[in-house]
This record gives sequence, structure tokens and C-alpha cells, in this order.
Amino acid sequence: MYQNQHARMDAHGHHVTNGKKRKVAAEAVATAGTGADAAADAMAEAACGDCAPPPPQRMRVTGLAVTVGPAIDDELLCVMARDWAGLCYLNLGGCNDITSTGVQAVLQHCPRLQRISLCGCNKVAYSDLQALAQCCPVLVVLVDMANRQVPAAVLHVLRGSAECSTMERVAAEDAGWLGDRFCVALAQHCARLQHIDLGFCTQVTDAGVQAIAQHCVQLQHIDLMACDKVTDVGVQALAQHCTQLRHVDVFNCKQITDAGVQTIAQHCTQVQHVDLSWCKHVTDAGVRALAQHCSQLQELDISGCDRVTDMGVQALAQHCTILRRIDVDSCDRITNASVLALTRYCPQLQHINFSHCDKIADDGVWWLSLCCRQLQYIDLSSCYRVTEAAVWALARLCVQLRDIRITGCNIAHKKAEQIRAMVATH
Repeated sequence: MYQNQHARMDAHGHHVTNGKKRKVAAEAVATAGTGADAAADAMAEAACGDCAPPPPQRMRVTGLAVTVGPAIDDELLCVMARDWAGLCYLNLGGCNDITSTGVQAVLQHCPRLQRISLCGCNKVAYSDLQALAQCCPVLVVLVDMANRQVPAAVLHVLRGSAECSTMERVAAEDAGWLGDRFCVALAQHCARLQHIDLGFCTQVTDAGVQAIAQHCVQLQHIDLMACDKVTDVGVQALAQHCTQLRHVDVFNCKQITDAGVQTIAQHCTQVQHVDLSWCKHVTDAGVRALAQHCSQLQELDISGCDRVTDMGVQALAQHCTILRRIDVDSCDRITNASVLALTRYCPQLQHINFSHCDKIADDGVWWLSLCCRQLQYIDLSSCYRVTEAAVWALARLCVQLRDIRITGCNIAHKKAEQIRAMVATH
């Protein structure tokens, strides 16, 4: 959701005080011009999860398109609205002092309004959202109602927006108040969605995910990070209906098991990024299914999946030879055998996380230094069997290495600092 990066700055980046409010209003009006396409694109892009407005001078607007600074309050908005009969696009993002009074003034005086951003305007009543949805023929309303239950008014905003049917991206991460009703409305009215981010929407369950799966069959990216009420049932529905999935993130979805992973592997064979970190029920069976069916896999995170062993990683390495990133943090059954398989079959590896894999020793690090010359990041934290000699070899031979984590290795503090300094010069 929208977060104002400059809490006391106007649309041009100038600092604003209460005494300058009317000057800000004049400047806001001055940014209005002609040509609606760019303004429409800017607001539509904001509706897809990136709510930072473009610089006003880059807009080509027909009618009026206005972005105002966060110092605007109801009194000033009422004055401005009376002069904006032709207003089509209005961004009030971050105007925390705007209430229902200001919104009602806009509704009364701006009959041509098509798009409005109210992100961060948490004093606006739900009834005003409903009125906006009813009066605006082509409406995109961006709202940020943190810590509230999603009401019928917000769902009505979705139903009232003709452009929702063509929306391709929605990011609602960290909106823990959003649940299945939001997912159902989203699915029914935004069938062309390709990217959905519901990370930390902890009220979402299998019912919401199933609705998305059934309606949004073009989906390519789904983030269900920490949605711990989602189980294999929801994940299996996604896999069966959304076979174009390229990115699947179920970090810390504690009820996901091998059954869900196997269904993803069987139906989403073009998947490139899978995050199963801290899904404690995932074992070698799930990893081997990905290996057998998903040869295009480039990034896998199984951190905290402590039931995964060398068997799973070896199968992955043999079949997913374009792997560029692997995270096995805290997979304490992983040994040098996994490292050897990765170095033999996956020479394009750029990011490796072996943190807290305490069975990995010098031999594995030597193999990495000889075979994985594209390596840019490695975490060997708490791999206490790894010594200075092997890490020095890694630092010298992997000239693209930019970040090395070796806290907890069997290396003196001073030597570790020297190794980090050498890597920093690459």
C-alpha cells in the first residue's frame, strides 16, 4: 500500500508548512494540463501495487490530473474542489487529514472524476468509498484501511470498477485484515490477474485461494508468505488451475506438505522460483518432485526444511542444471555430498546459503571455489567445520563474489575481516 516517502513535502518535492498550504493548492492546480493517457497509466500502475505517483511534469493529461501534497486538509480540499469541475484524476495519497468532508466536496464538485487514490487516508468513511464507486464510471480507488475488517464498501469498490477486469497485478502484502471475502471479490472481478501478492494476509484461507485459482487462470506469480491458514488444498487448487505459474512463495505456510509441492511440480512445470522456507513438513519427496518435473527451476528456498537430506538436493542438482540460487539455511542433514552435486551439475549458481549446515566442511568449499565461478553471494555462517584456507580459496578464485558470510566458521576474527575486505574489492 502507499506510503508517503516524504511526509512533509508537496508534489514537487518542496517542504510544506501549514502557512504554505494555499501556495501548494495553487501549485497543484498548475500541474494540471492536457492529455489523459499518461495520467491514466500512472494511476493504473498504482492500482497494481506501485502507488508512488510519477513526477507531475511527466504527465500528459486531457482534463485535469492533480497530485497534492500531504499537508492538504478538508478545508483546503473543499476550496480546491470548487475550482476543479473538470477533474478526472486525483491523488490524495498520504493526506492523513482528509476525512469524509473533503471526499464529499470532491464528489459534489467534480462530476468527471474517474480515478482517485486515498492510500493512507484512514479517516475516510466506508460510506464515502461506496459513494465513489457508484459515481465514477471508470474507477480505480486505492485504499489503505489497516487494522480494520474489510467491509462491503471495499468490495463494492472492486465491483464498481470497470478497469478491474483488465488489472494484471495486485499487491496487498502486510494487510493482515484482508481475508477470503477480498480474495473472492478480487477473483470474480479481476480475472486477468497475473501477479498477486498476499504476503502476511494471515486471514486468507484455502477458500480464498481456491477462488483465485478458479478465476485467475492466467496467474504467473503468487505470494502467500506467512498465510499460515493456507494448506495443501489451496496450493493444489492453484497448481491445477494456474498452470502458467512461474513464481510460488509459501514461506512459513506451516501446513504445506509434500502433497502440495508434488501437485505444483506436476502441473506447473515451467515454474522458476519456489520458496518453501520453514514449511517443516516438506521432505525429500517434495524436492525430488520439483527436480523431476521442473527443469526450468532457477531459485529454490528450502531454509528450515530440516527433513530434507542430501538425497533431495542431489536430485535437484542433477535435473535443475540452470539453478542460480539455493537456500538451505538450517537444513542440518545437508553434507558435502550435496555441495559436490551442486558444483558438478549447477555451474551457474550465483547465490548459495548454507548457513547453520554444520556438516559442511572444507572439501565442499574447495569444490565451490573451483566449479562455481559465477558465485556472487555465499552464507557459511555457523559452518564450524569450514576453515580459513578453504574460504581464502573461495575469495580468490570466485572473482564475482560480492558478499560472504562467515561468522561462526573456524576462522580467527582478524583473518575473517581480511577475507571480507578482499571480497569487497572484487
